[in-house]
Amino acid sequence: MNPTLEIEELAISIVAPKLNPTLLTADFLQYSGIVPSDWQLAREPVLNAQMAHVAYTNGVNISVQLNAVTFSENIKAKALESVAVPSLVCKYVRALPNASYQGIGINISAFFTFEGEGEDAPRNYIAKTLLAPGAWQEVGQELKTATVNLAYSLERGQFNLKIDDVQLRLADNSPQAAVLFSGYFPYELVGDSPSSKLENLYAIADNWRGDLEEYRQIIAIFLGRRGEGKVKSE
Repeated sequence: MNPTLEIEELAISIVAPKLNPTLLTADFLQYSGIVPSDWQLAREPVLNAQMAHVAYTNGVNISVQLNAVTFSENIKAKALESVAVPSLVCKYVRALPNASYQGIGINISAFFTFEGEGEDAPRNYIAKTLLAPGAWQEVGQELKTATVNLAYSLERGQFNLKIDDVQLRLADNSPQAAVLFSGYFPYELVGDSPSSKLENLYAIADNWRGDLEEYRQIIAIFLGRRGEGKVKSE
Protein backbone atom coordinates (compact mmCIF):
# COMPACT_ATOMS: atom_id res chain seq x y z
CA MET A 1 0.00 0.00 0.00
CA ASN A 2 1.40 3.40 -1.05
CA PRO A 3 -1.20 6.00 -0.09
CA THR A 4 -0.93 9.65 -1.04
CA LEU A 5 -2.39 12.33 1.21
CA GLU A 6 -2.82 15.99 0.29
CA ILE A 7 -4.23 18.75 2.46
CA GLU A 8 -7.51 19.72 0.82
CA GLU A 9 -9.25 22.40 2.89
CA LEU A 10 -8.72 24.76 5.78
CA ALA A 11 -11.79 26.14 7.57
CA ILE A 12 -11.98 28.39 10.61
CA SER A 13 -15.28 28.79 12.44
CA ILE A 14 -16.09 31.46 15.02
CA VAL A 15 -18.87 30.75 17.50
CA ALA A 16 -21.09 33.57 18.72
CA PRO A 17 -24.78 33.65 19.69
CA LYS A 18 -27.44 35.55 17.76
CA LEU A 19 -25.45 36.32 14.62
CA ASN A 20 -27.42 38.05 11.88
CA PRO A 21 -26.82 36.26 8.56
CA THR A 22 -28.36 39.12 6.57
CA LEU A 23 -25.31 41.27 7.41
CA LEU A 24 -23.05 39.01 5.36
CA THR A 25 -23.36 40.57 1.92
CA ALA A 26 -20.66 40.75 -0.74
CA ASP A 27 -20.75 44.55 -0.47
CA PHE A 28 -20.24 44.47 3.30
CA LEU A 29 -17.28 42.09 2.96
CA GLN A 30 -15.67 44.35 0.35
CA TYR A 31 -16.44 47.81 1.76
CA SER A 32 -15.39 46.84 5.29
CA GLY A 33 -12.01 45.72 3.98
CA ILE A 34 -12.48 42.07 4.92
CA VAL A 35 -12.25 40.87 1.32
CA PRO A 36 -9.97 42.50 -1.32
CA SER A 37 -11.82 44.57 -3.91
CA ASP A 38 -10.48 42.51 -6.83
CA TRP A 39 -11.95 39.19 -5.66
CA GLN A 40 -14.62 37.83 -8.00
CA LEU A 41 -17.79 36.03 -6.96
CA ALA A 42 -18.02 32.41 -8.09
CA ARG A 43 -21.83 32.46 -8.03
CA GLU A 44 -24.73 34.51 -6.77
CA PRO A 45 -24.58 34.74 -2.93
CA VAL A 46 -27.23 33.05 -0.77
CA LEU A 47 -28.81 35.40 1.75
CA ASN A 48 -31.77 34.86 4.07
CA ALA A 49 -32.71 35.12 7.73
CA GLN A 50 -31.32 31.67 8.55
CA MET A 51 -28.03 31.60 6.67
CA ALA A 52 -25.77 33.41 4.23
CA HIS A 53 -23.08 32.07 1.91
CA VAL A 54 -20.63 33.94 -0.32
CA ALA A 55 -18.23 32.05 -2.61
CA TYR A 56 -15.26 33.44 -4.53
CA THR A 57 -13.45 32.15 -7.62
CA ASN A 58 -10.18 31.68 -5.66
CA GLY A 59 -11.74 28.90 -3.56
CA VAL A 60 -12.63 30.98 -0.49
CA ASN A 61 -16.13 30.53 0.97
CA ILE A 62 -17.70 32.52 3.80
CA SER A 63 -20.92 31.39 5.47
CA VAL A 64 -22.95 32.51 8.47
CA GLN A 65 -25.61 30.71 10.46
CA LEU A 66 -27.31 31.90 13.62
CA ASN A 67 -24.48 30.87 15.94
CA ALA A 68 -21.34 30.62 13.80
CA VAL A 69 -19.47 32.18 10.89
CA THR A 70 -17.16 29.93 8.88
CA PHE A 71 -14.34 30.86 6.51
CA SER A 72 -13.14 27.97 4.33
CA GLU A 73 -10.58 27.70 1.57
CA ASN A 74 -9.36 25.05 -0.84
CA ILE A 75 -5.61 25.07 -0.18
CA LYS A 76 -4.60 21.97 -2.12
CA ALA A 77 -2.46 23.81 -4.67
CA LYS A 78 -1.55 26.87 -2.58
CA ALA A 79 1.61 27.87 -0.77
CA LEU A 80 0.99 28.39 2.94
CA GLU A 81 2.00 32.06 2.61
CA SER A 82 -0.91 32.68 0.24
CA VAL A 83 -3.64 31.10 2.40
CA ALA A 84 -6.21 33.83 3.05
CA VAL A 85 -8.64 32.44 5.63
CA PRO A 86 -6.76 33.26 8.90
CA SER A 87 -6.38 36.90 7.87
CA LEU A 88 -10.04 37.11 6.82
CA VAL A 89 -11.12 35.81 10.24
CA CYS A 90 -9.19 38.55 12.05
CA LYS A 91 -10.48 41.25 9.69
CA TYR A 92 -14.06 40.08 10.18
CA VAL A 93 -13.77 40.19 13.97
CA ARG A 94 -12.17 43.65 13.86
CA ALA A 95 -15.06 44.85 11.69
CA LEU A 96 -17.62 43.38 14.13
CA PRO A 97 -15.87 43.43 17.52
CA ASN A 98 -18.98 43.65 19.68
CA ALA A 99 -20.38 40.18 18.95
CA SER A 100 -20.15 37.89 21.96
CA TYR A 101 -17.52 35.55 20.52
CA GLN A 102 -17.29 32.36 22.57
CA GLY A 103 -15.05 29.99 20.66
CA ILE A 104 -13.06 29.29 17.53
CA GLY A 105 -12.45 26.03 15.69
CA ILE A 106 -9.69 25.10 13.22
CA ASN A 107 -10.82 22.50 10.70
CA ILE A 108 -8.37 20.72 8.38
CA SER A 109 -9.31 18.01 5.90
CA ALA A 110 -7.33 15.84 3.53
CA PHE A 111 -8.09 13.02 1.12
CA PHE A 112 -6.08 9.84 1.24
CA THR A 113 -6.17 7.97 -2.08
CA PHE A 114 -4.78 4.62 -3.25
CA GLU A 115 -3.17 4.69 -6.68
CA GLY A 116 -3.89 1.61 -8.78
CA GLU A 117 -6.08 -0.09 -6.15
CA GLY A 118 -9.77 -0.98 -6.28
CA GLU A 119 -12.71 0.99 -4.99
CA ASP A 120 -12.86 -1.15 -1.84
CA ALA A 121 -9.28 -0.18 -0.79
CA PRO A 122 -10.33 2.72 1.48
CA ARG A 123 -13.00 0.62 3.21
CA ASN A 124 -10.53 -2.22 3.70
CA TYR A 125 -7.95 0.21 5.08
CA ILE A 126 -10.34 1.41 7.78
CA ALA A 127 -11.84 -1.99 8.57
CA LYS A 128 -8.72 -4.14 8.36
CA THR A 129 -5.79 -1.80 9.08
CA LEU A 130 -7.18 0.66 11.62
CA LEU A 131 -9.62 -1.74 13.29
CA ALA A 132 -8.96 -5.17 14.73
CA PRO A 133 -10.27 -8.10 12.67
CA GLY A 134 -13.26 -9.96 14.03
CA ALA A 135 -16.58 -11.57 13.29
CA TRP A 136 -18.19 -8.13 13.02
CA GLN A 137 -16.59 -7.81 9.58
CA GLU A 138 -18.41 -10.91 8.36
CA VAL A 139 -21.95 -9.73 9.13
CA GLY A 140 -24.22 -9.96 6.09
CA GLN A 141 -22.87 -10.14 2.56
CA GLU A 142 -20.33 -7.32 2.86
CA LEU A 143 -19.32 -4.25 4.83
CA LYS A 144 -20.63 -1.29 2.80
CA THR A 145 -19.00 1.72 4.47
CA ALA A 146 -16.63 2.43 7.35
CA THR A 147 -16.17 5.46 9.63
CA VAL A 148 -13.99 6.01 12.69
CA ASN A 149 -14.36 8.88 15.18
CA LEU A 150 -11.49 9.65 17.56
CA ALA A 151 -10.92 12.34 20.19
CA TYR A 152 -7.48 13.18 21.56
CA SER A 153 -6.37 15.39 24.45
CA LEU A 154 -3.34 17.35 23.26
CA GLU A 155 -1.13 19.82 25.08
CA ARG A 156 -2.96 22.82 23.57
CA GLY A 157 -6.43 21.31 23.84
CA GLN A 158 -8.69 18.75 22.23
CA PHE A 159 -8.35 17.30 18.74
CA ASN A 160 -11.21 15.44 17.07
CA LEU A 161 -10.55 13.24 14.06
CA LYS A 162 -13.12 11.63 11.78
CA ILE A 163 -11.96 9.05 9.21
CA ASP A 164 -14.43 8.30 6.41
CA ASP A 165 -14.63 5.99 3.42
CA VAL A 166 -15.73 8.37 0.61
CA GLN A 167 -16.12 8.62 -3.15
CA LEU A 168 -14.48 11.58 -4.91
CA ARG A 169 -15.38 12.92 -8.34
CA LEU A 170 -12.26 13.77 -10.36
CA ALA A 171 -11.89 16.56 -12.93
CA ASP A 172 -12.80 14.18 -15.77
CA ASN A 173 -15.91 13.14 -13.79
CA SER A 174 -14.53 9.68 -13.06
CA PRO A 175 -14.96 8.30 -9.50
CA GLN A 176 -12.06 7.86 -7.08
CA ALA A 177 -12.41 5.93 -3.82
CA ALA A 178 -10.62 7.65 -0.94
CA VAL A 179 -10.31 8.01 2.81
CA LEU A 180 -11.16 11.44 4.22
CA PHE A 181 -9.34 12.62 7.34
CA SER A 182 -11.31 15.48 8.92
CA GLY A 183 -9.47 17.10 11.83
CA TYR A 184 -10.98 19.64 14.21
CA PHE A 185 -9.27 21.72 16.91
CA PRO A 186 -11.96 23.40 19.10
CA TYR A 187 -10.95 26.27 21.36
CA GLU A 188 -12.99 28.09 23.99
CA LEU A 189 -12.01 31.75 24.21
CA VAL A 190 -10.47 32.73 27.53
CA GLY A 191 -10.01 36.14 29.11
CA ASP A 192 -11.45 38.32 31.85
CA SER A 193 -12.79 40.95 29.45
CA PRO A 194 -14.25 41.10 25.92
CA SER A 195 -11.05 42.68 24.61
CA SER A 196 -8.84 39.95 26.11
CA LYS A 197 -11.08 37.28 24.56
CA LEU A 198 -10.66 38.99 21.19
CA GLU A 199 -6.88 38.92 21.62
CA ASN A 200 -7.12 35.21 22.43
CA LEU A 201 -9.18 34.69 19.25
CA TYR A 202 -6.57 36.52 17.13
CA ALA A 203 -3.77 34.47 18.66
CA ILE A 204 -5.52 31.17 17.92
CA ALA A 205 -6.26 32.18 14.32
CA ASP A 206 -2.65 33.33 13.84
CA ASN A 207 -1.40 29.96 15.15
CA TRP A 208 -3.24 27.95 12.48
CA ARG A 209 0.07 26.66 11.11
CA GLY A 210 0.82 25.09 14.48
CA ASP A 211 -2.47 23.20 14.27
CA LEU A 212 -1.71 22.22 10.67
CA GLU A 213 1.66 20.79 11.72
CA GLU A 214 0.03 18.91 14.61
CA TYR A 215 -2.52 17.51 12.16
CA ARG A 216 0.26 16.47 9.78
CA GLN A 217 2.15 14.61 12.49
CA ILE A 218 -0.94 12.77 13.67
CA ILE A 219 -1.99 11.73 10.16
CA ALA A 220 1.59 10.63 9.42
CA ILE A 221 1.17 8.05 12.19
CA PHE A 222 -1.88 6.62 10.38
CA LEU A 223 0.21 6.42 7.21
CA GLY A 224 2.88 4.45 9.05
CA ARG A 225 5.33 7.37 8.86
CA ARG A 226 5.63 8.29 12.51
CA GLY A 227 7.83 11.34 13.01
CA GLU A 228 8.04 12.15 9.30
CA GLY A 229 4.91 14.23 8.72
CA LYS A 230 4.96 13.44 5.00
CA VAL A 231 1.78 15.19 3.99
CA LYS A 232 1.62 17.49 0.97
CA SER A 233 0.25 20.98 1.58
CA GLU A 234 1.37 22.88 -1.48
